[in-house]
Amino acid sequence: MNFIKMLLIAFGLVILGMLAFSVFGLLYSVLWYLLWLTVAGLAGYAGYKWLTDGADKPQLGAKKTISIADVTNYKRALREYVKRK
Repeated sequence: MNFIKMLLIAFGLVILGMLAFSVFGLLYSVLWYLLWLTVAGLAGYAGYKWLTDGADKPQLGAKKTISIADVTNYKRALREYVKRK
């Protein structure tokens, strides 16, 4: 009876070791794929930013002309500008 208990304990330890190695392998694979997905995502983000570098920057427009009618309301416009700050 003692021999059978030792044999069952050894068999259980072998099965437990195999399960531990399979869980370790699964975690290793998930981390490996996560690493490569992160590298691909960073490369895609950097490529997108590099290719669309000047698209989001505002461009200088033509010089704005001011009419005499606009000059009459300069005090109100100045008050609104100061209030915003």
